[in-house]
Amino acid sequence: MMIAWATVVLAAANLLSTRLAVVGVRLSAGMSAAKVVGREVGAVLGPALVAGLVPSVALLGYSLVWAGGYRWASIVTISAVHVLIQVSAVIAASALIGLGVQGLSIGRIVTGKRPVALLAGLAVIAVVGTTIIASAGATQAVERSKDRQLERQAESYRAAHPDLVFTYTTYAVVSDDAERVNAGLADTYRQAESTDGALFTDVTGAAEVGGFEEKHRPTAMVANTAFLDSLDAADVGLRHGVEEATRPAGGVALLIPSHRSGERAEIMSRTHEWLSFEASLRDPADRVTPQLTVLDDVDLGVVPRLDYNNSSETSASGSSMYLVDPVMVVTDARGGLFEDHFYAGRGVFFDRDSLVSLLDRNGVSGAADIESVADASELYRVNREADYRAVIIGVVVVVVVLAMSLLILSASYLLRNRTAIFLQWTTGRSYLGIHWHYLTLTICLVVVPAAAYLLTTDLGLATSAGIVCVGGALALVAVTTALLLLGRQERREALVIS
Repeated sequence: MMIAWATVVLAAANLLSTRLAVVGVRLSAGMSAAKVVGREVGAVLGPALVAGLVPSVALLGYSLVWAGGYRWASIVTISAVHVLIQVSAVIAASALIGLGVQGLSIGRIVTGKRPVALLAGLAVIAVVGTTIIASAGATQAVERSKDRQLERQAESYRAAHPDLVFTYTTYAVVSDDAERVNAGLADTYRQAESTDGALFTDVTGAAEVGGFEEKHRPTAMVANTAFLDSLDAADVGLRHGVEEATRPAGGVALLIPSHRSGERAEIMSRTHEWLSFEASLRDPADRVTPQLTVLDDVDLGVVPRLDYNNSSETSASGSSMYLVDPVMVVTDARGGLFEDHFYAGRGVFFDRDSLVSLLDRNGVSGAADIESVADASELYRVNREADYRAVIIGVVVVVVVLAMSLLILSASYLLRNRTAIFLQWTTGRSYLGIHWHYLTLTICLVVVPAAAYLLTTDLGLATSAGIVCVGGALALVAVTTALLLLGRQERREALVIS
């Protein structure tokens, strides 16, 4: 929002400064200052409002005529915000230009005197600001690109099991009959798992075990043995060890990846504390004591998540439907550790018809709807791709704004140094000989803020250096182009004056 406002301020200030000669003529003709300012603001604001409102009006018309008024209130609100940004930015630009020419006589204004230092200052602020925002966008784009590659690995697992379905609960779980419904849904899962007809993955409870990485990404998962057996990375020895650990009542296998071996004692302590708490929630007659077996240095690579029915996790900022080398708590429902609520409405089932039959048998068919994992995975993929494209478009827009800011900065530089540049040009100095100080300065204005921001991220030295080099190259191209195009006009005017 701030970058949009600052961009409009810079553009409006530059446009208003080009009309100062008209302002001087009107003032010299006796027109009042208030009337002149009003006309100039209107001359700039009118086209800006039209350009901003035409798309909004078209979108609102489409919503009202063809989409049944879909989100018309949001469209109106966004349009109002755009109007506020443009009006306030043009007024701010007008005030800045007024301050910039406050000490100038009408004669100097009429002859084309512009507040070059003011424009240059605004342009520098815009260059630094857009560079930081572009760096942030590029960082996000790189992270999303890496995320897409890992997501594809997780999607390959789900694609290999196209018939998987899951349940999500309706209002019944918060009704007066919630206890019976939870028990019925939990029994449905337990019965399906006992015949190898269900998988289980969950990251909500496991957050107590593994904690979260930056951006709230979970690092631990609760799963059943059937899910672990379905992973290609789980070898025969691992499967046998987990089977032995989970066979007795309360049996749990805790898999710790090699990169977290230094946290072994802490992870074990948190896991035992969490399992003991979960076990305490059961009726005293049904409680069992957790029997924890630790398996060290278990690296499973990309592990897909199947818990689409946990909407709070799958929609969380930064959350992904996979984990990389997670801490994994493996236990089956037969172990008896968890109460009904833990399994109610969770789990993934291999056969839709069998699931429907179990729901009917347990009297909870009206409390849960069934959805395909493949459909949920595809919807999630489409949303992630749309999000990725939005990031790329945002970076492109910011780069365009950066180029515009560099153009205005270059124009201010040429105006301020017109005579010196012309004299050096007439003596035969090369392009680099004339402008190398300015080129160095502008590249530093882009490279230094970008590098400073990227040092605060965890992208890695090579990736960060690549982004900085690309930013510096784009700045060099933009400034060189601006100097070549604007420099010809400045030399032509200088020749005419001479």
